[in-house]
Amino acid sequence: HMSKRITVPEEKSLSGQVAQLAAEWREVGSDSSFLRMLSYRSELVPPFFDFYQQLRGDGLVSAKIKELARLRIARLNSCHY
Repeated sequence: HMSKRITVPEEKSLSGQVAQLAAEWREVGSDSSFLRMLSYRSELVPPFFDFYQQLRGDGLVSAKIKELARLRIARLNSCHY
């Protein structure tokens, strides 16, 4: 049985807001793989990033504590991303 995989689009194949965000991420040295996968459903990029910014920013829990929690969870799950 053959497994089917979704490929990560090349940055040069992106357009619109997704292409702009990928370029911005590249400029600061960030990996754009996740963003490039979102390009399959580019209409979801704006609402996703609105949600994502709320997760990352200060709120009831400071952004610093949120980032420390994400790093700890990644380490506990052997995630190197």
